[in-house]
Parts: sequence; structure tokens; C-alpha cells
Amino acid sequence: ARKKRGPPPPAALASLSGFLGVLGSHCADVTDAVRQITGRPARSLRDFVRDRSTVFLPSSFERLLGAPAPSFAAAARVATASTADDLEDLAADEVLIRVMVAGVNGGADTFSVTRAAAEATDIKLGAEGV
Repeated sequence: ARKKRGPPPPAALASLSGFLGVLGSHCADVTDAVRQITGRPARSLRDFVRDRSTVFLPSSFERLLGAPAPSFAAAARVATASTADDLEDLAADEVLIRVMVAGVNGGADTFSVTRAAAEATDIKLGAEGV
């Protein structure tokens, strides 16, 4: 049997919610204190991590992709993705997280591939994860 690690899910979610709330409100303002001390402008945490992604993140990861097909099983495949490319594609209000176990919503993901345009490629699947 697998040994469970970390806090129970409700406690983890409450902790994450609080942390994100602090980041979104108390840490949103940029002051000139860094410039005064270092002579360089302050940078966002996002820019800091993105510019040092090789230190914090793997260079690539695996994701579940699909293409138009009559069934989910025929459509799904595992592909290697570039972490740097995904970081570049993030919007200002998005974060890249590490998913330990991805789930597949049979209905939503199946509709994505069975109803996709014939020329569609690399449909991102498995949006449910822990």
C-alpha cells in the first residue's frame, strides 16, 4: 500500500488558498527598495523563476495529448513537452504546476477528440490532476 504524504486535502487546499491570497494582494506591489539596495529594478517572482527555470524546473515533462479520433483510446498519446515553451505561453494570471497523478474526464476529454475539427492536433487532455 502507498503511504500518504503531506497534509490532508482540505488542509492543503486551505493552505494553498491562503498562500495565493497573500501573493495576490500583499505581494502584488513592486517598490523601489530593491533598486535602492542593489542598483537594479525589482523583478516579479514569475520572471525570476522563468529566467532560472533550469534551476527550479525540469527541462521537459510528459503530457497527455489527443487528435481527432472516434474514441478516446484511439486519440490519446503521451508526448514530451518543453517546460520553457509552456512557461512562455502562460498568461499573467496563470501558473505552471506539477501534477503528480493526472486523471481523465471521460466525458469532456472524449468530446474534445471525437468532436474536434479534422485538422486539429495536440489537443491537451487530462486536465484533472493531483
